[in-house]
Order: sequence, then structure tokens, then C-alpha cells
Amino acid sequence: MYQYLPCALLKPVPVKPMWHVCCTCLVFILLSSVNLYAQDYTFPQETRYGVRLGADYELPGKNLKDSYRADVNYNAGFMYTHNRYSLEAVASYRKFGAYHGVRRDSSNPANLVTTIISPYTTYLFYISAAYNLIEGEKMNIYAGLNIGACISKSAISYFDNTTNLYLPNTDKQAYVAPKLGLTYSLGNNWHIDARASYNIFTGDSTYTYNTGTGSSGQTVTLSTTIGAGLGLLFKF
Repeated sequence: MYQYLPCALLKPVPVKPMWHVCCTCLVFILLSSVNLYAQDYTFPQETRYGVRLGADYELPGKNLKDSYRADVNYNAGFMYTHNRYSLEAVASYRKFGAYHGVRRDSSNPANLVTTIISPYTTYLFYISAAYNLIEGEKMNIYAGLNIGACISKSAISYFDNTTNLYLPNTDKQAYVAPKLGLTYSLGNNWHIDARASYNIFTGDSTYTYNTGTGSSGQTVTLSTTIGAGLGLLFKF
């Protein structure tokens, strides 16, 4: 029987995917463009509704930081505001790459062992409530709470001269996160939104430890991350 080995046994060697860097730069270019040209167009007076697109840089914490490196996640939301309060429905895509995506053990020349660790991918959906602590002519500072649920997937593949194993892992988790942020008006219904959050995930994790017999197990998991990023908000 082959046992599922935790990724935390691997030593970190950070590698940053270039396409994530490019996407992050694109977000900043977009924000700069809106700041320059927002005043050239006239939209109807802003109302209680808004849409937001953003990107966060997220640091893995408990039960993730030893195996996965920091990365960029992307999110989109629909917002409703009333006086000092706001309510937002958000969908987020997160993908943490492993420190050692591919690991080869050639200590035995007659039997080359290859271990492949897939990225830790999360599809997250949540409701975010916030209250404006400070309101100014152009800038508001707020605090709030995110509550939702997510599905996360990862896997380990193991190959040698006699073995070919694929060991998938699925986490179905509840999500909660306190947050702080600010919005800055660019004029003409456009806003920059900067926020930071401490993210807590807990729930059931289902893993396979013997693909030959289809044997699997289940355990309760708890993981954390810290995220901070920028978004572009348009009210209509």
C-alpha cells in the first residue's frame, strides 16, 4: 500500500511564474489608464450598485506555507451600498504553485523516482460586508468580514520503474476573513479599492492513498493565508 505523503516534507526553492507578473502589471496599467482618462467621459450619476475587478498578492500561512509559494489571485464582485454599509458577492480564483513542482531522486541509478506536485487551486465564492469607518470627499476607509465557501484541489504523482501513482486531494471548506481597506475616487464613477484580509479556511479534505484499490480517506483541515491587493470599482 502506498501512503499519501504531505507536501510539507519538501524544502522550498521559490520560483515566480512570469505570466503572473505580467498579469499583475496589467492591472496596475489599467488602474493608471482609468486615472488619466476617467474625466474625459460622462457617466450617469453613480447609484448604489457597483462592479469590481481586482488582483491580490497572497501569502500562504498555516498548513500551506511549507509546501506552496506566494502567488497572485484574481477576483470579481458585484456590490450594493447603502449609506455607510456595503454588501458584495465575490468570485475568486486562487492558484498556489508548489516549491518543488517536479522532484527527481536518482540515489538509486537503477530506479529513477519522480514526484510531481500539482498547484493548489481554489475556487472561492463569498459574501463580503463592510462598514465605512471614515468617510471623506474622495477617500473612505472601511472594515468588514468575508464569509463563504470554496473547493480546493491538489495532487501528487509518483513514478518509478514499477509504479505509476496519481494521488488526488480535494478540500471542501468554509471560509471567513476579517478585512480592512480604502476606496479612492478617481471621478466620474470610477474608484480604486485597496484591501487586505486574513483568510481562514476549514473543512473536510478527501485524499486518495492507494489508486490500485481506490482507497481514500477523509480528515478535517485548517489553513490560513494573508492577502492584499488592488481593485478597480465602477459604480452605476
